[in-house]
Amino acid sequence: MLVISIIIFAAGYLYTKRAKETGQNNLNYLAKGSCIILFSNLVYFSFEFSGHFLIITGFFYFYLGLYKSSVELPYEKLAIAEEKLRKGVENKYRTLFDNANDAIITMDLDYLVTSWNRSASKLFGWEAHEVMGKKLTSLIVPSNLQTQGKESSVIP
Repeated sequence: MLVISIIIFAAGYLYTKRAKETGQNNLNYLAKGSCIILFSNLVYFSFEFSGHFLIITGFFYFYLGLYKSSVELPYEKLAIAEEKLRKGVENKYRTLFDNANDAIITMDLDYLVTSWNRSASKLFGWEAHEVMGKKLTSLIVPSNLQTQGKESSVIP
C-alpha cells in the first residue's frame, strides 16, 4: 500500500508541476484526483465507507481531467483557431471592400443600404454613415424619375 501511495503522490506532483508550466487547468483535476485517492488510502483503514467514497471522488476527478483534456480542450483550441481565421478573412474582405476602385453597395431585401464603400462615397457624394438604413432608390434615383416610375407601374 505504501508503494501505491508513493506512486499516486508522485503522479499528483507531476500533474501539478506540468499544469503550472503549461497553464492547462484540466491537469489540476488529475492532480486533485491523485491527492484524494492518496488521502482515501489513509482513511480506508479506519473508515471503510468513507475510504470508498473518497476513492470514487478521486476517480471522478480523474475522469473530469481526462474528459477536459481529450474532449473540451481540442474543441476550445479549434474554436480559437476558427475565430482567428474568421477575423483574418474579415480583415481581408474589409480591406478589399474599402480599397476597391468600383462603388460597392450592398442592400437587404427591402432595398435598404447595409454597406457602402469609399468609392461609392466618391461617386455619389454621401458618406457611409449618412446612407446606412436608407432606401437605395431614394439615394441614387432623381426624385422626378422616382415619381414617374411609380405612376407608370400602376396597373389599370
